[in-house]
Amino acid sequence: MTGRVRGWCPSLFEPMASGDGLLARVKPPLGRLSGEAARALAAASRRRGNGQLDLTHRAALQVRGLSEASLPRFQEAMLAAGLAQADPAVERRRNLVVSPLASPAGLALAIELERWIADDGALAALPSKFGFAVEAPGGDIGVQPGPQGWRIRLDGCATEGLTATPLAAVQAITRRFLALAAESAEPSRRMAGLLRRHGPEAIFTGTGARLVAAAAPPPPRPSRAGRLGSDGGFALGLPFGAFTAEDLGLAANLAERFADGGLRTSPWRALILAGVSDEAALANAAQVAGFVVDPHDPRLSIIACTGAPGCASAHAPTRADAAFIAARRPPGLVHLSGCAKGCAHPAPAAFTLVAAADGYGLVRDGRAADPPERRGLTLPEAVQLLAAEPAEIP
Repeated sequence: MTGRVRGWCPSLFEPMASGDGLLARVKPPLGRLSGEAARALAAASRRRGNGQLDLTHRAALQVRGLSEASLPRFQEAMLAAGLAQADPAVERRRNLVVSPLASPAGLALAIELERWIADDGALAALPSKFGFAVEAPGGDIGVQPGPQGWRIRLDGCATEGLTATPLAAVQAITRRFLALAAESAEPSRRMAGLLRRHGPEAIFTGTGARLVAAAAPPPPRPSRAGRLGSDGGFALGLPFGAFTAEDLGLAANLAERFADGGLRTSPWRALILAGVSDEAALANAAQVAGFVVDPHDPRLSIIACTGAPGCASAHAPTRADAAFIAARRPPGLVHLSGCAKGCAHPAPAAFTLVAAADGYGLVRDGRAADPPERRGLTLPEAVQLLAAEPAEIP
């Protein structure tokens, strides 16, 4: 069971061909959209594409159904809405995930990072999958407040007691990545690969960061809905991360009626509203609009890629199949992948169903690329196995 890994991520100026046309990623600055910008994106997606969007696990908005003819006008609309940088090289490397619930200090750091990423031409050498995260899951470098000030985490390694500012430490670590990657015969596409090859000391030494022992953080919840903490945050859950241009317009309306007027993207397959004034009224209106608002909704426990026919690599309509499975409330986290690449969820899941030409393969506690213990399953057969206790699965 194989899938062709392309090794790069699409951007606004470097779209990727898929089963339903070209797809391009829009990365709102700091993960925030005004109502006006959200409506501009919705209108351009509907007019220049097929009106179908995805929210990726890097909090980017993926617009589907574009064409060679319509792409330039879509790009112009995104620049006019302030949702992209005009320089394609800057837009390619602008991979910064900012938590929608980031503190004021975290947001200030993110602004500094965004400016540096745009201004430092040397960062053009970063691979497209290299990313940064501020107080958020995901990304190769995460920066968040720790008990002794700011902490930087790289794939389970952490620093505390920085002798440099957080921005300076991130810059030094990134430059060390570029230097070590340039010396390698096979350059790493991610920080994790370089850490495995050279060890954390080679990355941290001389960066102003002190290495400390740190357990890997708990895996982030892939999907969320409803109230987020007690500070007025509310997640409009998107089933399987998919939504339409009409949905985006409805979300903007909800933000203006019940919150601070803006939308925030997230790695949790949800659009986030902040400063909610009437949570009950918002929940009712959002549910009527088709968003997931119940944090226990079974759709939040299923991750599904675009699947067929939207993805040319997929062997099954994974999102339709995911809805079928969700209606039967499966146990644990279930990942449906249209092929063995596992684009929608590179991490392990309790159950992974991988589509192939002969049906689904079942992987337990693993990734889509792992060898399946059962092959050739029909969807009803897969559902039957998921309903059984793990010990009962032959």
